[in-house]
Amino acid sequence: MVVSPVPLIREGMARALEQVFGRVVVHSATDLEGATRLAQRVGDGLFWVHEKAYPHLGFVQVFARRRSTRGIVVMLDPGGDRPVPVRVSEAVRAGATVVLDSASPAEVLATGLRRAVHGQSYLSPRLRPGFTAATSAPAARPHVSPLTVRESQLLRLMAEGLDNRTIGETLNISVETVRTHVKSILKKLAARNRCDAVGRAFRLGIVEPDALPPVRFSA
Repeated sequence: MVVSPVPLIREGMARALEQVFGRVVVHSATDLEGATRLAQRVGDGLFWVHEKAYPHLGFVQVFARRRSTRGIVVMLDPGGDRPVPVRVSEAVRAGATVVLDSASPAEVLATGLRRAVHGQSYLSPRLRPGFTAATSAPAARPHVSPLTVRESQLLRLMAEGLDNRTIGETLNISVETVRTHVKSILKKLAARNRCDAVGRAFRLGIVEPDALPPVRFSA
């Protein structure tokens, strides 16, 4: 699956996969919500995520936990408002097995995609300078979460692409209660919508998937 909000980039990513692996079925999505819904229907596999597919780090963290995921490739764009080594380090910590530079030549992209399918790690040569220094630097202290335990549980289910009805059934609460929690989450995180809330939570480090309180499924 390729994930990017830019149609031309999605098309280019799909063509690259076909050139490397031959005739393969390539699904595409524009964001985390669309990708999770699509994965529920077609199953997991190799995920190639464009940096601009907001929130790409949230996507990586969610799908890296799935056993059926073949590999996760993150593609960074040149430039950006933050140092490249920091962005690479964030992608790796989130669970990406391969990190590529969109300006890399075709053979580099092909190498990275093949490595990902075989469960191997790979970093585009253009991204390597400074990466070691970034990963060895002390990690920033995470933000203190403003969310309650229930809101954190609900946010994880939102990140997995579940709708309000399914979230309510999972947590054994009403749809109206789910809506109330969602409104509270959006307000506390100053988020525009659900996808924005998930992205802000992952980016700020106030919610980590593996550290979230366990969800109690209804009988």
